Amino acid sequence: MSRVYQFSKRQIITEVFLPGIGSYLIAGLTLAVGIGIRAVILAELLGAFEGIGYSFNRAWTYLKTPELFAWIVASLMIMIVIEFGVLYPLQKWNYKQ
Repeated sequence: MSRVYQFSKRQIITEVFLPGIGSYLIAGLTLAVGIGIRAVILAELLGAFEGIGYSFNRAWTYLKTPELFAWIVASLMIMIVIEFGVLYPLQKWNYKQ
C-alpha cells in the first residue's frame, strides 16, 4: 500500500514499520530493563565494593533489618520510576498511534 500511495522512505519507516514493531520493541525493552537492573544488583551483591548490591549484602550479613528493607524499597522505587516514568508513557504513545 505504501508503494501505491507513493510514501517516501521516511514515511514508510515512521508510518508502517515502527507502529508494526512498536509493541514488540516495548515488550523487549521492558524485559531487558527488569532483567538488567536485577543483574546489576546481583553483580554488585557478588563482587562489588560499593553500590546497592554491596549495601544490600552488608546489611544482610550484619543483620541490619531496617537497612535491608530500605535497600529493597530503594531498588523497587528505581524499578517503579523506570516503569512508570519511561516505559509506561512509551507504551501509551505507541498504542495511541
